[in-house]
Amino acid sequence: MSESIRETCQTAIRELLAAARLHRGDIVVIGCSSSEVLGEKIGTHSSYETAEEIHAAIAPVLAEEGLWLAAQCCEHLNRAIIIEREAAEKYGVNLAWENTRFPDYNAYLYARVPSPRMRFCFDSGHANCFTPGEDPLARFGERMTAMHLHDNHGPRLGDEHLLPGQGEIDFPALMRRLKAYRPEYYHLESRFETDGTETSADMAAYLRDAYSRLRALTQL
Repeated sequence: MSESIRETCQTAIRELLAAARLHRGDIVVIGCSSSEVLGEKIGTHSSYETAEEIHAAIAPVLAEEGLWLAAQCCEHLNRAIIIEREAAEKYGVNLAWENTRFPDYNAYLYARVPSPRMRFCFDSGHANCFTPGEDPLARFGERMTAMHLHDNHGPRLGDEHLLPGQGEIDFPALMRRLKAYRPEYYHLESRFETDGTETSADMAAYLRDAYSRLRALTQL
C-alpha cells in the first residue's frame, strides 16, 4: 500500500509541475486527507504513516525544482497551512498552531519542527469544549503568539463560538492567566447567528457588543 501511495503521489506531482510552470522559490500547496487517501471518510482514519509516505514522495521532487512545500490540512487541524521551516524563516512567517480536539498534534509538530517560528495560538472555546480535562496553556503557553477568544457551555453543547460572557468560561480568571504569556494578537472568534430576518442595525448592535466585551477583557 505504501509503495502504491508513493508512486501515485510522485506521478501526480510531476504532472502538476509540468502543467503549472512554476518558478524557483514558489510555494506549492498540497491539500489532502490521509483518511481519504486510504479510501475512508475524511477525518475518520488519520494516519501519520500515510502522511509521511505522501511527504516522502512529493518533497524530493519539489526540492529538485527549487520549490517549497506547503500542506493544506483537513478539519482535524482546522484546515491550517503548514509550510517548511526554511520558507517560514526566509519570508519571516510565524506559524501559530491552535489547540483543537487533538492536543497531541501540537506536541508532535513542535517535536518534529524545532523552530522558533512554530508558535501557539490558544483557543479558549476549544479548550473548554474539546479538552476540558487538559491544560494546553501549561503544555504550550511558552510558545504563545496569539489567542482566539470565544465562549461556550462545554462538551454538552459543543463549539458554539459565543461572545465572551455568554457561556461558562471564567474569562476574568483566564485573561489574568493569559497575560503572563504576553500574546501579541487577540482574535474575537464569535459567531453571529442569523435566520435571515436580522437587519444591518442588528449586526451593528452585535459588533458594538462584541467590541465592548473584547475591550473589557483586554483591560483586565
